[in-house]
Amino acid sequence: MTKNQADTKQLIIDAAIEIFANKGFKGATIRDICSAANQSVGSINYHFRDKEGLYEAVTHKILEDLILKYQPEPENSADLSAEEKLNYFIST
Repeated sequence: MTKNQADTKQLIIDAAIEIFANKGFKGATIRDICSAANQSVGSINYHFRDKEGLYEAVTHKILEDLILKYQPEPENSADLSAEEKLNYFIST
């Protein structure tokens, strides 16, 4: 993927996060998202297949950002059970 393609993909994801947050999945349209990203409708098909694929990419991006923002395990994680680690992750 070229830098320009990566930039286009990121512009679409950024716009889609905002549109999905404001309108929900059903209320958001591909045209709204492409207009906000200043990209062509065909770019959705090229990068994401369809609206569902774009939504999946948006969800992945949000979760990735959350995981990077918060420490996924406490410092004493070696002493904790898997359930305790999961509870820590969810609570943070």
